[in-house]
Amino acid sequence: MTSTLTPMTAAAAGARAHGSVSPRATDAGRIVEGLRRPAPITLIDVRPPADYAEVHVEGAVSVPLEVLRENAPAVASRLHGDVVLMCGAGVWAEQARQSLVGAGATASFQVLAGGADDVRRAGGTVVRGRRPVEPWSPGRQVGLVAGALVGVGAVTARSAPSRVALGALGAGLVAGAVTGGGALARALADRTPGPAAMPSLDEVLERLPAPAAA
Repeated sequence: MTSTLTPMTAAAAGARAHGSVSPRATDAGRIVEGLRRPAPITLIDVRPPADYAEVHVEGAVSVPLEVLRENAPAVASRLHGDVVLMCGAGVWAEQARQSLVGAGATASFQVLAGGADDVRRAGGTVVRGRRPVEPWSPGRQVGLVAGALVGVGAVTARSAPSRVALGALGAGLVAGAVTGGGALARALADRTPGPAAMPSLDEVLERLPAPAAA
């Protein structure tokens, strides 16, 4: 059977010749070229949602590695043609490739040996936004208020040892709340669900190309 040399497989062949990267790795220049083709490549960014929101390549689809691993067969069934997986340095992207291949994916996979800034330097377009700021958990809020109240107690304490002890306790509670540490903050955070950062499988599948025609 004769194989067809696509831009992505050509990049892999060049990588083997130079011996500098994995046989399945591609570079940012090939990504830019592939995105501009009439039938563009599918570029999948497997970083966490917050990283993707902060900066990503224009046209890249967000499929966090955690979701991809847990639903590899479903994701694999939606991928066809030339697919490039990317993260920041290629490590997570290679893990995603292995998961998809192990799930029976038939697409032609490549891994970007770099990140969004590499694509930008190669002439591609990146989208920059703000990294989502997670709201303070109830544990941190309670710690801040408790620290402030203890600090007031330190000011009004009658004896010097009491003022020193209460002042140290109040400062510790406030510092723990600000940094997210402290026993009180951790204890309450363990009982409080965090923000739902990861997309559902349905949301991921909606982002991917339509199923290949039979």
